[in-house]
Amino acid sequence: MEELRQIWTGGTAIVRQLLAFARQRPGVVGYADVGASLQGLRGLFRRLVPEDIALDVSVDVGNARIPMDPTLFEQLIVNLVSNARDAVKAGGKIRVAARVGPDEQADIPEPRVLITVQDDGMGMTDDVKRRLFEPFFTTKEVGRGTGLGLSIAYSAVKQGSGDIRVESTVGAGTTFTLSFPIAQAEQAVAKPSGKMLRARPGETILLIDDHPQVRRSTARVLTSLGYRVLEASNGAEGVATALCEHVDLVVTDVVMPVMGGPEAVAEITRHRPETRALFVSGYTRDLLTERGAKNVLLKPFRLPELSARVRAMIDQAPGESVTDAPSG
Repeated sequence: MEELRQIWTGGTAIVRQLLAFARQRPGVVGYADVGASLQGLRGLFRRLVPEDIALDVSVDVGNARIPMDPTLFEQLIVNLVSNARDAVKAGGKIRVAARVGPDEQADIPEPRVLITVQDDGMGMTDDVKRRLFEPFFTTKEVGRGTGLGLSIAYSAVKQGSGDIRVESTVGAGTTFTLSFPIAQAEQAVAKPSGKMLRARPGETILLIDDHPQVRRSTARVLTSLGYRVLEASNGAEGVATALCEHVDLVVTDVVMPVMGGPEAVAEITRHRPETRALFVSGYTRDLLTERGAKNVLLKPFRLPELSARVRAMIDQAPGESVTDAPSG
């Protein structure tokens, strides 16, 4: 039974990532503000990396923007830092650096934005390096990775005329290098990253998601914003928790084993009519509507979007509806 659950968990994660990537329109990549993104991720990096591993973040790119979807860029960097954390032992070091300058491995005279994620961990074999960007390739155990993160990011980097390279030696660590052209000023007009809206004292969120990594990451973000977070791995577990605890908002995935998000919310509101819910999913909005999910935040989303939607849902007046907004 546990093996079937792991297969289901991995399958839903794969579908979410594929559907999220499919929503990117061909030829439209968006523009990421590298400095603002990396500065905004500092706190998340520190929560991802244990205190017994040194973390150094150096950003010197000014206002340079690159032709890559901002959300995918942030996901790629977080993915690389998470992989580095898994490769490094206590006492090791991870360094994230970004600068503007010539790319010595590219036959291009113009300055580029260069981003490196370096660790002194276990390193990779030549076979792993060759297959690193293949879809579904992962060295992690079942349930800890879909093997899609780097392949999706690789495609997004290439779509933006960028390059991603890896240097690694077994026992001596790994360095990923990202190289991007600098977007022209008229191209790089982008919405500001937005501020993170925090909790008021005593506010509680029930977070329901069957994927452990996604649930833990989201819980860390919400906790950092000041919310008390209760976690559940499926809808049935969420219902049991909601009936025993005061909950200001339910944040839930839609498709899960045992009991899905809409079914769980319906059961919770049957007993607690005042309960509000925000559905977070990578499926298309039409499919979510068919399943009875309203107030939807589509993956991939940026952290300020999550904080704003959560704040809006909690603050809404009884009977008021918060308008769904695309997150792309």
